[in-house]
Amino acid sequence: GKINVVAVASSERDNTSIGPLGSTSEYLRNSVIPNMHLQIQYKNEEKLFFGVAADYRKLSLRLITDSLLKTDESLDCYALTAFAKVKFEKFTVKLQSIFGQNMYEHLMMGGIGVQRTDTATGKNIYTSLDQFTCWADISTNNKNKIKAGLFLGFSKNMGSIHNIWGTSYGRGNNIAYLYRAAPRFTWTSGNLNIVSEFEYTVAAYGKADWLGDVKDTKEINNFRVLLAAYYTF
Repeated sequence: GKINVVAVASSERDNTSIGPLGSTSEYLRNSVIPNMHLQIQYKNEEKLFFGVAADYRKLSLRLITDSLLKTDESLDCYALTAFAKVKFEKFTVKLQSIFGQNMYEHLMMGGIGVQRTDTATGKNIYTSLDQFTCWADISTNNKNKIKAGLFLGFSKNMGSIHNIWGTSYGRGNNIAYLYRAAPRFTWTSGNLNIVSEFEYTVAAYGKADWLGDVKDTKEINNFRVLLAAYYTF
């Protein structure tokens, strides 16, 4: 097998972190430290691909208080992930799990909250809203014109390890969990591919407590049918 190591220092652009100023790359830019990502991959021919990764961001959330006093309000955010792709004779399986803090910029649930405010200085202490996500995708390897696949995904709002006494910022802070099942079929003729997918998604809405855990939930579901055509040159 072959082992690859990937190290990345990056900034934010299209998808940015959330905070008191809304969604902006300013928090990461003001921290001076780039988003650090380290990934280790293992590949065994075409049958097995496996990897683990760690991610770190330091966000500088405010440089000035509401009273116009200089401040340095920062928050460290971490994420861990593991992923795999296994190719069998008749089908291929892809898997991934992610645990992360403040995953807003990844278009996931999560964000931050004000843990407490120093009444003398107006300085805020922040805490992250954590989440866990896992998904699996199974697809057939046959050479027939019609191929089938199934995507299954689950995401859980883990809340925070600290009480949140102030404002919280994020995505899906009132969702306890969500899951999706999406079967699909692909019809291929030469360079033309027509794909149809049926999505069933459920989100459990409720009210967040002081730790960001969502209680008294009610499941809301929706159905969606997708149809796409691809032509490769």
